[in-house]
Amino acid sequence: MSTDNQETSTPPPESFEPEFELRTLEEAPFLVGASERSKKDLEAAAKVQYFEAGMDVVKQGDLPTEVIVIKRGEVRIYVLEPDGVRRDIRTMGPGQILGELGVLGGHRRTASAEALSDAEVWVVERDAFAEVYSSDPQITIEIAKVMAPYILEDDELAMDVLALNLRGRVVKRLQELSMSESAVTLPRLATLSGGPQSDVIGILEQLQREGVIEVTGGGINVLDQGLLERFA
Repeated sequence: MSTDNQETSTPPPESFEPEFELRTLEEAPFLVGASERSKKDLEAAAKVQYFEAGMDVVKQGDLPTEVIVIKRGEVRIYVLEPDGVRRDIRTMGPGQILGELGVLGGHRRTASAEALSDAEVWVVERDAFAEVYSSDPQITIEIAKVMAPYILEDDELAMDVLALNLRGRVVKRLQELSMSESAVTLPRLATLSGGPQSDVIGILEQLQREGVIEVTGGGINVLDQGLLERFA
């Protein structure tokens, strides 16, 4: 995991007595309607991490390298305002997911998450989560339901929700990169889109057939910004 809390690799102490907990990741509410394949793939990719009360699970400003699902305990979401004042946002418990906004949107984490009590979480790396997410429509729907209450006050996050599918995310990131960078490369586009390179290549091939882009040895060139915007 990419946090600074190296202690999380150690097993929980014997005195750790959890209350309500999920036995398996498959019990998480956002996976209720998912296919058995998706559930098994996420379960296989997940690693359990332990956090003592008061430790940060994720930190505001970090790059989004994983999605977190709470197994047991409670986690408090908070932000540090520019003047240094801490503002508590919400408390989350077993079965709830956090970090998905950063992973799907490609932006740095907008809030921190602190273990309110001793807690265990499942950690799913970004690529593994994105692959399952982009291949299972039911997970897309359930994640959208989870995200909906938190995006109404944030226009940037709202735009990312409009691009929940991989194709939409690829086009959106391609728009942004083509306006800010001289050369758009496949690895960078795939990383920011949150999808496997093989899937991103398929989307780029379709865009190239439509005359929207040109893929060369030097990178990806946008030929028609107006048409690309319509795809977005």
